[in-house]
Amino acid sequence: MNKAEYSKQSMAEALLHLMETEDYDRITIQQIVDEAGVSRMAFYRNFETKDQILQYHIDRITDEFVQRAGLKEKYDAAETIPYFLEIFRHLVRVRPLGELLVRAGKFELVRTEFVRVYAYRAHDHKDLYRYHFLGGGICSIYYAWLVSGCKESVEELTDMILQVATLP
Repeated sequence: MNKAEYSKQSMAEALLHLMETEDYDRITIQQIVDEAGVSRMAFYRNFETKDQILQYHIDRITDEFVQRAGLKEKYDAAETIPYFLEIFRHLVRVRPLGELLVRAGKFELVRTEFVRVYAYRAHDHKDLYRYHFLGGGICSIYYAWLVSGCKESVEELTDMILQVATLP
């Protein structure tokens, strides 16, 4: 890992650590760089805002998940349930991050990530709407699950998205 990547990851970890005990809006850039053990210049070389640090972290873990899970651009109907199960398993694994984002009022960054991941798959205008609907549905179910106490299993979350996706 190069120095710039190390600095970015260190700042992301530092911000997340600070968010566990402090109000997001009160966390300063100085606190982040002190916690990360990097200079203020390292922050300004890589980011302009705290939100960009969060988006960097979300992008990184999402890209790693998509690559590791081998999620395909297109899947047939027989793969629908395993596809959603894998997505919700990932979202359950990153639950602490989701909860931090909800508490900080920054869950919109997750919605942005769903659009990023799904929108590139669109081959035409109709596909774009379909993928926005799909990504938005998954994201909304995840949000509702987080704020309602995470009671449902991965299988129940998958059933919910399948019900939403097959509305009459």
